[in-house]
Amino acid sequence: MWQLLKFRSAIDAIGNTPLIELSRIYDGPGKLFAKMEFVNPGGSVKDRIAVRILQDAYNDAELKKAQPVVEMTICGD
Repeated sequence: MWQLLKFRSAIDAIGNTPLIELSRIYDGPGKLFAKMEFVNPGGSVKDRIAVRILQDAYNDAELKKAQPVVEMTICGD
């Protein structure tokens, strides 16, 4: 039932979040799925936006290859 996914890096794994059908608790109409964001390498949906911000900064030449990035969020979730 489980499919093993292999990635070259943790960054490649971000955004390949599995969907789980909630058929035991919801019987229609339609289907209900839960997106399991906690399986992202950083354990959060925030992984997606972090990758996007860094990719955009690199593409816009605001970030150079191997340049350090300091993340200052104090949020506790």
